[in-house]
Amino acid sequence: MIKTSKTRLGIGVLLVLLSFSIISYSNSIFSQQNGFNAQIILEDDLIDHPEIIISSDEDFGPSGYNFPGIGTPNDPYLIENYNITSGGPYGILIDASGGSTGFNVSFIIRNCWITAIEVCIKIVDAYPNLVTIDNCTCVNTVGGDGIGIHLVNCNGATVINCKCLYNFHTGLRLDFSANLWIENNTCSSNIDEGIFIDNDSEYGLFLNNTCVQNGEQGIINQFTNDNTFRYNNCTDNAYVGFGIYYANRILMENNTASKNDVYGFQILSSSYGTVMFNQIEENTLYGIYLEAGSDYYIVHHNNFISNNVGGSSQAYQQSLLWTQNATWYDTSINEGNYWNDWVSGAYAIDGSTISADLYPLNAPVGIAFIPEYSANIFAIILIISCIGIVSLVNRLK
Repeated sequence: MIKTSKTRLGIGVLLVLLSFSIISYSNSIFSQQNGFNAQIILEDDLIDHPEIIISSDEDFGPSGYNFPGIGTPNDPYLIENYNITSGGPYGILIDASGGSTGFNVSFIIRNCWITAIEVCIKIVDAYPNLVTIDNCTCVNTVGGDGIGIHLVNCNGATVINCKCLYNFHTGLRLDFSANLWIENNTCSSNIDEGIFIDNDSEYGLFLNNTCVQNGEQGIINQFTNDNTFRYNNCTDNAYVGFGIYYANRILMENNTASKNDVYGFQILSSSYGTVMFNQIEENTLYGIYLEAGSDYYIVHHNNFISNNVGGSSQAYQQSLLWTQNATWYDTSINEGNYWNDWVSGAYAIDGSTISADLYPLNAPVGIAFIPEYSANIFAIILIISCIGIVSLVNRLK
């Protein structure tokens, strides 16, 4: 009996340690993705600097601004710890569009506070995977393009831990830039959109961004395909939380769309998308508004809570004669969505398609945070822990 108790106690302790290891590792990965750590920027700690205008690779080095680094991926040029208040259109403009080739050096813009008339940070025509913007605050553009951060033709760029606030139009705008990593940014109180993804900016990952209290949409994704949105929070925007327009194969998973003045998700002429495990709550009209031309959508395991209060349904699907209905449940397991106003039977979806969620859920779905950690490392942790458990069991027999 004593040995059995010890065995159980040992197994329990190891399982607890395993749980803490996994949680600790997950949190570490999330907060230190790619080696970056968000810090609070205090203007008094920064060095005052005039606007920075760069038009060639040479402008980064000794013949130009002489930033630290040599421009390789292992030793990038560093533009960091500056307070830039520009009386001109740009705070930092790195634009190779006037040259014969794009930028072919690696650089990081980090820990800067930037204010400008039109665009705080604009980067145009960089070679793939060479651009990083980390922990910058871009505020108070007052006219023209009115953008906090604007990337054009910057494939593989990373924007992480930045704040884009009170800009004349948009917090973060992305054009013609594929394979982006956009994580942990806050885009709030911009007159139009928080994040605007446009013009073939495809295959990007948008992770844990907060877009709140913007004058129109929280996030717009239009004329671009194959993007993934996870753990983003679009709350209290004056029109829509997530606007998906003319964009195919978009995955929206584990996001929050709440208290937006019109819709949580508005999807127009966009096909083969998936909306799953999202918290969709207290939007003034529909939680999801699927407009004509949005074919083959799959919507399941979302929590619809108090959207379109007083209406007959929390979701809407419009259709033309040649369009296909969305599927409002997971066909592999016959489970749909949670609707807090569901009573019994199928849950009817408003609109011209006469659609329904055939398998409503009885209880809300747990919308848990799951970081983008490596499955290989997770497996190693699990294997080592299991070996320890087996070894302990054998010793105590």
